[in-house]
Amino acid sequence: MAAFDFPNSPSNGQTYTANGMTFIWNGSVWKKDASAGTKGEKGQKGEKGEKGQKGEKGQKGEKGENGQKGQKGEDNSTKGQKGEVGDKGQKGEQGLSGGGGDKGEPGDKGQKGEQNDKGQKGEVGADNSTKGQKGEVGADNSTKGQKGEVGADNSTKGQKGEVGADNSTKGQKGEVGADNSTKGQKGEVGAAGGVGVSNYQAFTSSGTWTKPSSGNMINVYMWAGGGGGGGSNNADGGGGGGGYAEWQIPMSDVGSTVSVTIGAGGGANSNGGTTAFGGYQVYGGTNGHSGNQHGTNGYGGSGGSPLGTGTGGSRGYYTQGSTDDGTTTYGNISPPRQTDGHSGGGGGSAAGEGLSGGASAYMAGGGGGAYRVYNGNSNGGTSYGGGNGGNAFNNGSAPGGGGGCRSSGARGEVRVVVV
Repeated sequence: MAAFDFPNSPSNGQTYTANGMTFIWNGSVWKKDASAGTKGEKGQKGEKGEKGQKGEKGQKGEKGENGQKGQKGEDNSTKGQKGEVGDKGQKGEQGLSGGGGDKGEPGDKGQKGEQNDKGQKGEVGADNSTKGQKGEVGADNSTKGQKGEVGADNSTKGQKGEVGADNSTKGQKGEVGADNSTKGQKGEVGAAGGVGVSNYQAFTSSGTWTKPSSGNMINVYMWAGGGGGGGSNNADGGGGGGGYAEWQIPMSDVGSTVSVTIGAGGGANSNGGTTAFGGYQVYGGTNGHSGNQHGTNGYGGSGGSPLGTGTGGSRGYYTQGSTDDGTTTYGNISPPRQTDGHSGGGGGSAAGEGLSGGASAYMAGGGGGAYRVYNGNSNGGTSYGGGNGGNAFNNGSAPGGGGGCRSSGARGEVRVVVV
């Protein structure tokens, strides 16, 4: 922007010429000499100001002289000078009538006509990269500050201009990157963080769980080992299904690592093992019974639960009674279906001179099937969420299914989900 160094303490009518422009001191402010330099033809469009003659209301603008009273205060003189802006409304007679009206301020646009400073935009570089000066802010708060030079590659917006002492000039809008490609950094997107499932791990054998760096809650789902079936005799019961447990543990309640123990499936005539996540546990099913064909041999194993080994679903069993002549009688009892979501199904029974299949279970392991000579085989129970019990002579399914007669129960399992 061209610089102007106006004289201090000028006398009325004194002139000052710089940068091809002449100003006259009118006793209050420096005014550009309209006779010096040709105004832009756009300024002549100001003659349309005759529309201002439409309203004598503009004459009320003479109150703008009240604005001159503003000269009393150095810090509040700007508004009075806006009254002078009305003079700039020489755009049209309307300027005189609208001298006091704020509508007279649009006359500033008329001054833009005077601002052949935009004509100075002709100073734009050969590469059409640099906008010309938009014009200095006049002492009377009439002129906006520099819009700023455009960078050599036409990529960088210049400073919008510092705010003048009289609050007349807008501040800097900020520079655009040199290649016009760089907006302000939007910021790196953080890691997916703790939204939704941030960590999942399944354990089918014992190990160590390591706490992740983010998350609020640990959901732990555990199955204990299924009990093995009874064997091997003429009456062999099925193994009980392993119990099921789930825990919701605040991340703050556990250390950086947690020991995980997977309960093993019981072999024939053996209970299923206990599964643990640190101090949280669930217990296995018990094994099926085995014996020679008799009313009391070959009952099933009981299902496991979070309360202890064999504390889940009741085993298949038998009844015993007698007739009036003292003859002993037996009956077979089927294991009940388990629906509580934690108890393993009981193993099928070959006792009581009968045969029943393994019990079904919800989430926990199903009970295993039984065998009785002359009566045949029975099937294992279905699990809705865990492992099925094995049919007679078949291993149970993981996780936690009880073994069929003479067969093994299935291992347990732990699944850890951090949310």
